Amino acid sequence: MAKMRSSLFVRLLASQLAVVIIALLAVGFSLSYLYTGYIFDLKEQELTRIGTQLSRELRDPSPGSLNRLGALLNAAVIYGDTSVWIADETGLIVLPQEVAGLSLGEAEAKRISNGETIAWRTVWKEQNESVFSVAVPVITSEGAGGAVILNSPMRGIMKTVNGARRYIFLSAILAIGLAAFVSFLFARRVAGPLQEMRSVATDMANGDFARRVEVKGDDEVAELALALNDMAGRLGSTIQALGEEKAKTESVVAGLAEGVLALDKEGRVHLINNAAQLLLSPLYLEVGQPLAATESVHVCGDRLVATFAK
Repeated sequence: MAKMRSSLFVRLLASQLAVVIIALLAVGFSLSYLYTGYIFDLKEQELTRIGTQLSRELRDPSPGSLNRLGALLNAAVIYGDTSVWIADETGLIVLPQEVAGLSLGEAEAKRISNGETIAWRTVWKEQNESVFSVAVPVITSEGAGGAVILNSPMRGIMKTVNGARRYIFLSAILAIGLAAFVSFLFARRVAGPLQEMRSVATDMANGDFARRVEVKGDDEVAELALALNDMAGRLGSTIQALGEEKAKTESVVAGLAEGVLALDKEGRVHLINNAAQLLLSPLYLEVGQPLAATESVHVCGDRLVATFAK
């Protein structure tokens, strides 16, 4: 029974925790995915804003454009941790000199020539580094005349994302701990009364009908406790009434002048009065004693037959 109680408690606790953990995993992965997309969108907007300003300075040169262009490039490097490339209309990189001659992919070059601002992720094999890139076309009167390409290392973006994921993970651990505590209280509240009811039922099986279950609340478990208490009271009253009737019957039988001997279906003495004991003397029978196939039993049978014959 202790194993059954533990099993019930563990199943209740495990089921509650499983639901909480599954829900937290779903929410955590969703938040992580959404936050990662949000950070990349913000980064894309930032790079697009800087690239658009650079594209405007390259498209409409003016006496102060070089100074503004230099300031924008410095801002891109300092605040955005970003390198800036300039590509011509064919997608060939022309600036800076250390990367001149490199070329964009055919698909990217075609989209830029159509005037689209594009963003993609790539890996610089030389530096073995992942990069998030945004290309903003330089639109002239004749169409797209090249592009400004801004490359931001992924390490800065992923550092922000991983920091958020760490907070989400710690929050999930805290939530699981709180859920475990609440689930423990809930499981104990359900399993505790059931354990007490089992104990009361065991006492009833052993003949003790005086014990009652403490009723708490008004839910289904409380209703079951009330029903068990009512059943214990009714059974106790019934058993008491039967005992009183049995005592009366035994008193009447004991006072009879005729001998009375009653056996159960297994051949044990169920009832015998003093008159029957005198008739069977010197054989003495006790209540509950089985009548084995012995010589004394045959003697008992002969005496009974002789008595009834009279």
